[in-house]
Amino acid sequence: DIDAWRRDPNGARCRALIADPGFGKSAVVARVWARTGDRALALHLCEHNVEPKRDPKRLVASLAYQIARRLPQFREALERVRASEDVARAVEARSDARQLAKCLLLEPLSQVTPATDAGRFLIVIDALDEAEHASKNSLLELIAWDFPKLPSWVAVLVTSRPEFDVRRSLAPLRPTVLDAQTNRPKCDDDARKFLRHVLRTPEQVGQLEVIFEKSRGLLLYLHYIHEDITKGVFDVDNLPDGLAGIYADRFQSLLPEGTTDDARRILNVIVAAPVPVHVFDELPGLAGLDKTRAVGIMRRLSQYFPIRDDRIYVFHKSITDWITGEGYDRRYDADRCFIDRTAAHRHLASASATSLLPVLGDDAFEETDPCLSDKDATNALRGAGLIDDAHRLAAPRAYALRWIVTHLVGIDAEDVALAVLCSLSFVVERAHEVDTLIGDAALVPRAALLRDALVLSNRLQTAGSAWILEELWQRLIEPAKRLDATSIIQLGRDARDMARDEQVVSARGACLTPAGSALRCALEVPDDHADGVAAFRDTDGSLRLASCSRTGMVRIWNPITGGPALRTFRSNGACGVSAFVDVESGAPRLAIFGRNAIVIWDPAGERELQVLLGHRARKRTFINDVAAFTSKGESRLVSCANDCTVRIWDPIVGGPALLVLEGHSSTVYGVATYVDEGKLRVVSCARDGTVLVWDGIEGNELVALAGHSSRVNSVTTFVVNGDVRVVSCGGDSTVRIWTLVAVGDAPLVLKGHTGSVNDVTAFVDSKGEARVASCGTDGTIRLWNPVASGAALAVLRGHVTQVRNVTTFVDSSGPARLASCAFQQILLWDPSAAAAGVREPSRGRSMSCGLWEFRDSEEVPPTFFGLAAVDAVGAPTLASGSRSGSGTVRLWDPTKGGEALHVLRGHSDTASITGLTGFVIADAEPFIAIGADDGTVSVLTLAARGGAPRVLRGHSGRVRSVTAFVVNGTAYVASCSEDGTVLVWDAIAGGDALTMITLEDDSKEVRALAAFIDANGSALLAGCSGPQIFLWSPMHGGDACRTLNASVHDDELWGPRFDDVTACVDAGGTSWLASHGRFEKTVYVWNLSRAADEQLHELKGHSNGVLCAKAFVNSNGAARMASCAWDKTVRIWDLVAGTSVCVLPVESSVGVLCVVTPGDAPQILVLGHEDDSLTYWDLLEGGARGRGSSPRLRV
Repeated sequence: DIDAWRRDPNGARCRALIADPGFGKSAVVARVWARTGDRALALHLCEHNVEPKRDPKRLVASLAYQIARRLPQFREALERVRASEDVARAVEARSDARQLAKCLLLEPLSQVTPATDAGRFLIVIDALDEAEHASKNSLLELIAWDFPKLPSWVAVLVTSRPEFDVRRSLAPLRPTVLDAQTNRPKCDDDARKFLRHVLRTPEQVGQLEVIFEKSRGLLLYLHYIHEDITKGVFDVDNLPDGLAGIYADRFQSLLPEGTTDDARRILNVIVAAPVPVHVFDELPGLAGLDKTRAVGIMRRLSQYFPIRDDRIYVFHKSITDWITGEGYDRRYDADRCFIDRTAAHRHLASASATSLLPVLGDDAFEETDPCLSDKDATNALRGAGLIDDAHRLAAPRAYALRWIVTHLVGIDAEDVALAVLCSLSFVVERAHEVDTLIGDAALVPRAALLRDALVLSNRLQTAGSAWILEELWQRLIEPAKRLDATSIIQLGRDARDMARDEQVVSARGACLTPAGSALRCALEVPDDHADGVAAFRDTDGSLRLASCSRTGMVRIWNPITGGPALRTFRSNGACGVSAFVDVESGAPRLAIFGRNAIVIWDPAGERELQVLLGHRARKRTFINDVAAFTSKGESRLVSCANDCTVRIWDPIVGGPALLVLEGHSSTVYGVATYVDEGKLRVVSCARDGTVLVWDGIEGNELVALAGHSSRVNSVTTFVVNGDVRVVSCGGDSTVRIWTLVAVGDAPLVLKGHTGSVNDVTAFVDSKGEARVASCGTDGTIRLWNPVASGAALAVLRGHVTQVRNVTTFVDSSGPARLASCAFQQILLWDPSAAAAGVREPSRGRSMSCGLWEFRDSEEVPPTFFGLAAVDAVGAPTLASGSRSGSGTVRLWDPTKGGEALHVLRGHSDTASITGLTGFVIADAEPFIAIGADDGTVSVLTLAARGGAPRVLRGHSGRVRSVTAFVVNGTAYVASCSEDGTVLVWDAIAGGDALTMITLEDDSKEVRALAAFIDANGSALLAGCSGPQIFLWSPMHGGDACRTLNASVHDDELWGPRFDDVTACVDAGGTSWLASHGRFEKTVYVWNLSRAADEQLHELKGHSNGVLCAKAFVNSNGAARMASCAWDKTVRIWDLVAGTSVCVLPVESSVGVLCVVTPGDAPQILVLGHEDDSLTYWDLLEGGARGRGSSPRLRV
């Protein structure tokens, strides 16, 4: 049957021989292999507990080697493929098995056309079921995914036990199954023929049927009978019943009395060890026996556990099945060889744990100074009772490191396994074999975050990037905090501390992508913007990503492996790209659009095919979007531009537009298509706030959808239960879902973005449910359920600037993926894993107020803004910045009042200002520094009045606070961010941060900063975090100087913490510091000239929470402070006496304040109110006076 199947050119691709253990499947394979002759292409024999035999990468390499030896054509093709950059990169980067299969098997085989007159060539995989390890069969997965792509002249024969997973996974190969049960009569005849051949005496032949019944037709049983006949010990009257009887009899004779307990120890090792153990170097320690005793017992057992190259193998998997009772009923078997597999794993877990104590720095071994993650692992192992304090069990260190996680999972101790995986010393010891460590992390579901971080670090490490510890802590800490993964947080902290000790700590680099399974890969676009991205399949079926930028550069990427661009070419005027397939040839095509034209490009041949011209605007023509579709079996494109039209094109033939759709009154930004009852429909959106639906054949406008209050930037469509839905997004920060069944207002308005929404795409997730992804100027990608309630599912963060474009594609693993592009970066996401990635906390919309963040409530004013005074000699300036001010700063003359003097723009249109400070160099040149929620700090000179800002980049999260100081004529800016870092910059020179400061406890972050110059002329930086104030020396590497403590109020939501800090130095050289917490009525004051670190005063007087406080030195050189609170009062305090000087009643709540010192004139207190107005007060000796000549100014 097998020969006939192989010779049939139209036969099934695969044939599977399915039978019980002992049937003789391997014997059949040997016979088939011998009969096939030169058509036998490659053979792989899986073997129980032999790790290389179950490694899919080794399978690929082995098959490629064998085929190359038999087919010269294949060898030549393989050499050509290996010479390509793709393959070299894949091999160097230790790509996964599927990538290697494509490079080393599928591509070379596709270039070979051998003669098939003698039938197809045969690949044999024997005992596929034995490749399973830890409930996973990677070999089977590879075969199921990639073997269906083998050329038709290759046939595949697979043998396996009758296991459900094997049958199900082989379904894509559509195998014809040779089932032993179905073919039982033929199998029984073969068994009888074998018996007639081996039985020697008439008496034995006369008992043939008895022997056959005892054997149950299993060839392995008959093999043992043949052995007994050959040795002359065959006793037909005492035949054991089946394989179980064979094993029971033989093990009883092999293990005389007195060896039972020691033999069980050895059998524990053989049964549970994932690989063959070394009889001399590993077995004694694992079994807890001396070497002589262990080797002596193994000599007795070697008949069934043969020793090759000093390692112990299993003669047949049915032996260990019988020993453990797997597949055999041994409930009533009192045989002393019965081994419980879980108990065996516990035995080896104990041996491994005991061996690892010195690695983890246990107190009993003073080999290392253990870090907290190591101590946690040791405590977990001791708590599980796995430490053998008598040290009778002690696995070799290499074995313990490699296999302890497997044994812990084998006893269902996943909590202990997680603790061990998150031990820093364990990770460091395994750093040279990260691939296997990744495999161990995959065994523990709660270690998914660690696994992702290891995958990303391993990939970049091979490309020569930063040390793995540096990458680990930067990838682990923040995502682990969001998931409350305590063990992983501790590992990240310990890794950071070790990296600091090794002096390799640095700010997060652009290439470091955070772990957490949502973000899969980052593609770096050097010195360029990424303005558009599209996915397509190359001519060889490989998934590729195309990106373009306004500089005209188009790049082709591998979105699976990442790395640098595969190909780069230039197309003038490119600012967007779309991908489609030439229906006639099946070849991929790119439509590159931008200024004036759409260029049709062949990405494989790297050549221009067509140029489509037709859009014409009054001035410059910009084509904003292109979508592809198929009409009557032909490729078509639809485009839109700033000439207010939508046009349909034939991208293959070229020429003028086939159809022009006119109806919009302004620039058209986005287009999409769908089919309704066989009729083409086109959807477009425009600056005029409308979404129009067109007949794509006749050109008639069918439906107008109105609802957006601003420009509509993008549209897409999806289908639910046969009904088409239209998705639109726009400058009003909303995503809208329209149903075309009942036209009218959008049934769903999705809110969440804090700025303009740039793009939207729809896809089907891994559960078959419709999803929508949107991106915007707030730097986020948001996932939505567009069908039911429009619920926000997740927020994906990773970009530090606005996200311009998001698209979806499907890779070889099946689920939809997302690609998003922004400045110099393309990020690739797995949206189905967003729950394990970065979710936005559901704490309401946040608003910023200078150094502040407030939750929505009835108490919270709608808007606050930051204030800063720039006290240049003779020309004091007040700067204000508002969250609702679209990233702008207004400059005022505080001595005269009136309207704003100037408006400066330092950030993107929707970036919110979160910190503001001013400084002067040499009493002449005034500057301001602006922190924003896009992670940047912009420095602007007021002398230039609106010149281009210097942008300081380095934070990966929102900037919370900025401050400035001047030392020896050089100005410095310090900023703190929600990413947990404090960065210090040269404010004028720019460039990289000079100093990075992090807290020892990174579960906290610095909420606010204040800088001052003490009496000795030294710059100091004060930052508040939790219930403490930290003082650092920014000019000496950020060294910590002091830590100040106070009994701050324990807030119900946030715990005890400070949220604002302010400082001043009085005329006598005394440094004063003040701080307060969110909604705390008290302000705490320290005199830094005192040795004590406890507060000097607690300033009490406000009847509600303090919002802002500002320390200053009055005209007499005395230390003062102004504070504002929810009680609608502003208080002036004497910091020396700790008393209130005066109280200023105000009509509405004040969110921020600052003090301006205009030369010889009285100081001015400026208050920023909840209604976006300013009031000025002259600060006089002993009080303050409202400036009647200067009314409240609208901002």
